[in-house]
Amino acid sequence: MKITLPDILLLTDKFSEQNLIPFGGCGYSEVYKAELDHFNNIEWKNKDELLKRHSTVAIKRINRENQQREKGFLLEVETLRNCTHSNIVSLFGFCDEGGEMIVVLEYASNGSLDDYLRDNDKMTNLTWTQRIQICCGIAHGLKYLHTKNVIHGDIRSSNILLNDKMVAKIAHFGNRAYRHPNSIHNVYTDPESIYLKEESDIYSFGVVLFEIMCGTLDCPPITTGKHFLDGTLKQIIDPRMRADDGNHLMLKGGLNQASLNTFSIIASQCLKKSSWQRPSIEGVIRELDKAYHFQVSNLFKYSLGF
Repeated sequence: MKITLPDILLLTDKFSEQNLIPFGGCGYSEVYKAELDHFNNIEWKNKDELLKRHSTVAIKRINRENQQREKGFLLEVETLRNCTHSNIVSLFGFCDEGGEMIVVLEYASNGSLDDYLRDNDKMTNLTWTQRIQICCGIAHGLKYLHTKNVIHGDIRSSNILLNDKMVAKIAHFGNRAYRHPNSIHNVYTDPESIYLKEESDIYSFGVVLFEIMCGTLDCPPITTGKHFLDGTLKQIIDPRMRADDGNHLMLKGGLNQASLNTFSIIASQCLKKSSWQRPSIEGVIRELDKAYHFQVSNLFKYSLGF
């Protein structure tokens, strides 16, 4: 589990910019891509087993600026050591030598969800079925965390990674260590409480659900909530998923009306201001599963009517 600094330097070519993954570190770290099968002289306890499943890893080097960064590093290592799930990024090792704070993680070849939300071409190619599957993956990851009494505390699109099969992986578990009562609120922040709880993750996830449905980052909950109550969600749904026939908006490419309705309702419930009004993660999973089955069964093809 513990990896020496010389091995890290070898894997990253002394933290060469050529191995740097752009925008991979959420502002407080740099992330490097490393190919394990090129380095036979590195002796890790679990290297042989690791190579059977992963030949590439992500090496996150956390910037040491203050004690909060160290707290975040320890929190991430401890959380990932105790949490193993298909929708949570895997920890392969860590290094705390020479003043460094480094974690070696599962590499997600498709980057983060916000990479997709920023890229028109990527979002155009991301089907509604794939979007629901990504959301289901995040929800199952959150359910696992909550059963382990772990609050992520910073669910957002930049903290959701996508592997080569577009499976969602919750990442960046150290971020919540930087939050404090005087921290500035953003669109993902639970408006009810400054203290993190399961319902805080549900609220943040609701924002992500709307981002995926609308095809854009940072959907303000006030705006999306108003559209939901006014019955005008069709105005903010991702335009790549709809078409205008001159009279009214239609769903593109076999998109299912019941699926979108079910999805939008549960997303709106996640954004309730009072935490007791928000659904449990089990309730979210049930509704997302319904949305998925409506879509794949393709029972209804109605015009966009909510």
